[in-house]
Amino acid sequence: SSDVCSSDLPRGTTFILGRANLNVDVIPNNDIVDVIFSIDGNIQDWRYDNASHYEWTIHDALNLPLIGRHIVEVYVYTPSEKVASDEINIIIYTM
Repeated sequence: SSDVCSSDLPRGTTFILGRANLNVDVIPNNDIVDVIFSIDGNIQDWRYDNASHYEWTIHDALNLPLIGRHIVEVYVYTPSEKVASDEINIIIYTM
């Protein structure tokens, strides 16, 4: 079985005009196997390293810009099968 940790803080909606980068800091970072970025439950990018900071340009799997309301999720996995996750609601429009 795996442990699941996530933020219990209430979230709002972030409005984005144009392209945007998602910045994620992982603390501590010495026990990270994978970091996954997904949109609306669909994996968009997968990182196989254990850095303390990750940056990802928000776009779909075909590198096309997003338009409209979406949920962007980040999942961090450890070798001991622990998972930490967080998500953000966005409304995005590209110009």
